[in-house]
Amino acid sequence: MLVPQSLVRTLLSEGMVLVSVDQTLVDDALGACLELITMFQDDPGKCSYTRAGEYEPEVGLVYRPVKNGSDHKYFFHYSHDLQFPVEATKQCGVLKKLYEMLGLLSLTIGQQLDDEYSELFSSPLAPNILQCLLQSLPYSTTTLRGLWYPNTVDRNGAKAHIDRSFITAHLGDEGGNLWAILNPDDEQGVPVSPPKGKALLFFGVKALHVSGGRLKPLRHRSTVEQDGDRKALVQFTHLDVNVLVSDAKKAHDAFYERV
Repeated sequence: MLVPQSLVRTLLSEGMVLVSVDQTLVDDALGACLELITMFQDDPGKCSYTRAGEYEPEVGLVYRPVKNGSDHKYFFHYSHDLQFPVEATKQCGVLKKLYEMLGLLSLTIGQQLDDEYSELFSSPLAPNILQCLLQSLPYSTTTLRGLWYPNTVDRNGAKAHIDRSFITAHLGDEGGNLWAILNPDDEQGVPVSPPKGKALLFFGVKALHVSGGRLKPLRHRSTVEQDGDRKALVQFTHLDVNVLVSDAKKAHDAFYERV
């Protein structure tokens, strides 16, 4: 997979960049996630797993009820170690195609960063990215997330936050929008949801750790349009940074406490 050097430079300088993706794969994967959520929402234990070293389900169906002001939502998490029931074979095959395509994209970017900007990083990125694609590491396993916010009252979207990832690929929204908070004095931010055929790549908190603070994670939030569901796809590319990153904000604050 070819990634123009100009896109990698933009990612480094701006902290986010749009890249082209196969929209057919994206549409098929979003449909597959919604089918899987519907298939297992009445019996989530049949396709919901807690990975060794993690504190709650991060594989398969993940249900988030209304809590502390958060919205009622469902996630479906696909990763290399998903043990899917036989009735989900077709849908998981669809997710695997997008997962592998985005995995190759992240590997290509990691290799270009290693080749051109190795001085920015504490260790090579590409082997670490590959490890997190192929191995089950607590809070460091690359994951494709399909999300569904049902059409319920009093929805607000996701509050401003940073991700636990090294790079997040946001693959567009239906019934909602993504906002990047570029100025700490502007909590609304600017709309950055990618158009069809594009993915928005941006850094998570692990970029902060592996770059010694040179790269900053993108603070962002989401909004939900009223009178409809919100649906979206996101892939979280991880690195093993020798720190258990179960909470992005805590990992961010801990980094600055050490330096």
